[in-house]
Amino acid sequence: MKEKIKIGILVNDNLLPSWIISMLENLANYPKCDLVIILNKDLGTGSNRGNFFSVFSKPDFLLYHFYRSVDRMIFSHSPDAYEQKLIERISSLKNIPQIKVNWTLSDHTDINGIEELTEIQTYNFDFIINFSSSFPPLSFYNYSKNGIWSYQVKGALLTSDSSPIIWDVFDRRNYRTNIKLIKQTIRNRSLISEIIMNVHYTVDKISLNRNINRTYWKVAKLLPQKIREYCENGAEVFNKSLQNLNVNPQFSSGRYNSLKNIDFFVAFFRFSLALLISKLRRFYYFDQWILLFRLGPESNDFSKFVKILPPQDRFYADPFIYKKGEDYYIFMEELIFKQNKGFISVLKIDKNGNYKEPVKVLETDYHLSYPFLLEHKGELYMIPESGDNKTIDLYRCFDFPLKWEYEMTLINNIKAFDSTILCHNGIFWLFTYIVPSDNRPLSQGLYIFFSDNLLSTKWKSHPLNPVVNDGIFSRPGGDFFNFGKNIYRPSQDCSKRYGYGIKINKIIELSETKYEERAVDSIYPDWDKKLVGVHHIRTLENLRIIDAEIKRRRF
Repeated sequence: MKEKIKIGILVNDNLLPSWIISMLENLANYPKCDLVIILNKDLGTGSNRGNFFSVFSKPDFLLYHFYRSVDRMIFSHSPDAYEQKLIERISSLKNIPQIKVNWTLSDHTDINGIEELTEIQTYNFDFIINFSSSFPPLSFYNYSKNGIWSYQVKGALLTSDSSPIIWDVFDRRNYRTNIKLIKQTIRNRSLISEIIMNVHYTVDKISLNRNINRTYWKVAKLLPQKIREYCENGAEVFNKSLQNLNVNPQFSSGRYNSLKNIDFFVAFFRFSLALLISKLRRFYYFDQWILLFRLGPESNDFSKFVKILPPQDRFYADPFIYKKGEDYYIFMEELIFKQNKGFISVLKIDKNGNYKEPVKVLETDYHLSYPFLLEHKGELYMIPESGDNKTIDLYRCFDFPLKWEYEMTLINNIKAFDSTILCHNGIFWLFTYIVPSDNRPLSQGLYIFFSDNLLSTKWKSHPLNPVVNDGIFSRPGGDFFNFGKNIYRPSQDCSKRYGYGIKINKIIELSETKYEERAVDSIYPDWDKKLVGVHHIRTLENLRIIDAEIKRRRF
């Protein structure tokens, strides 16, 4: 591949929201990219900032603008994704060349001015990224070798209108926002769309401002990641990685209500009523994670599993199994609600299914959960989740099952959750869910690190990291398991809420340069009306155990 790729950034104004500025800085700092700003002033900024002075600017949208201004004051977010910044005032962006073009929303065939066309063609763009408020004329797609990329939600450009995200907040039936990074090209005089990335994020059901900020800051990491992936792996490998996403691609129609006063009033009334009902429900009920298990032949009829109900002041979750003799030892997270900090406990189940109260085995000053277990060279190790400490730590058992001692830190300065190791082809593959942090501002998703030595501090990051971005598939939900010659990875479906369900993903390819998986099954809490979530499953010999979140009465 040539030394640098040329990227055109299509915008309406030099004044851009912070989340887009963040993306541009990321690309500008990448040595394999050259950026050019393509500026079309005729379309305006398309900003939907919702500040106080905009309340009376459009009478038909008065209620919405008033709500936005109040919501922004109550649920302020820092950094603010909508904070406007001038490109020229950003040190890494101020020297980027600019092209000015001119088309209006009514144009469907071409832009105006032969000089503009000549200048755009001169740059010979590899990519054009659309951060403007409209789709460009069809002829514009010919000026980019790899098409025009854009973020889209429900068929609308993410940068032009927050309406789709707004209605996700108000719609109590929809608990996730689906955002696609889409490449569009001209083929046989028709516009062809391909999905580059398809991600789902849990919707904040309280604040629109908080939901918009969380969503925009998450997607700000995705596009630069895909550009880097293209540069590092080449066009052929990159395009091949998109094939599964585009077998039967689904593109939204963009149907959602307007923000005019009457529509907004009806939606807000329903939204407020749902919040009131939710508050009343929480007065009488609380949610609690419990364990369910079955001894005997493997079964997915979870209605027949035995429930292990904790006392009402705590929950049990994230069960891992170790068998010694005829007894099974369940290592798990135990959390007392008033303390709001988890620790690791063990619960023994004998061959007849009898069990006793769990016993605490590991506690620190910070939260612990997800006690992944691994045997290596005659030793039993544990990697409990310690994301709050920004470490991935290894503990060794020196007096089973009660005494564990700190062995070493595998990876430091990383906010990682639910780390799970797979030993495959003589290599240790560490799968973990990472969220951004100040120490290491990585994009959110599933990451893989690998090493030929478990007791190492030099784990290599997989070149495709994060290998999974989607909130439906990214967070680990238990240990790997084999079925036939295939390896499967459970993951948490956090699309509707945290821990809503489990996806079973078949690993298609795993190497030091490639990773591919495919969802083949799922588990949702539909066998008991009292259940609202499941997020972890483990099977060892005759014992299968799962955790579930249940609604329990307070009185």
